[in-house]
Amino acid sequence: MGLITPRSVVQIYPPLPYSYQPSSEKVIKALWSIRNLSKDSQKTYAKMLKRLNRDSDLDDPEKVERWVFDLKCSNKTRSIFFDAYRHYCLANEIKWVKPILSLESYPVKVPTEERINLVLSTATKKYSTIFQISKHGLRPNEISKITLRDLDLERGELTVKTSKLA
Repeated sequence: MGLITPRSVVQIYPPLPYSYQPSSEKVIKALWSIRNLSKDSQKTYAKMLKRLNRDSDLDDPEKVERWVFDLKCSNKTRSIFFDAYRHYCLANEIKWVKPILSLESYPVKVPTEERINLVLSTATKKYSTIFQISKHGLRPNEISKITLRDLDLERGELTVKTSKLA
């Protein structure tokens, strides 16, 4: 038996704390491609891609679609998953067409005149005036730009500078 010298000792490193997945670089590439989107969109897409990467094979569009359609969620959520996956595919040159989803429609809840008047009666004079004006179809931005010059008491008219074109 030979003597063990310091040069013959091999240091063994512990395994890395995370599991390496082959598509990790591709996910990073996709995240880099969405850097110009809003911070909220970036966070949402990153979360969706992380979950897709964990639970499905990102390099197989059919598996991704099957996994998303098997989820118990709304079509709106599925659409967000597919938007995130579309960014992944574009960044990694994978040919894939997003499926068309019919989004659920919900009835619009229009407050009654009674309810509007109840809100107006409890509001301060400033907000009551703003709410009264907004009942006539003015946008909040248009209301905020009204000055005394815009009010003609003799004719009973209010001149509104539109926020759409001006």
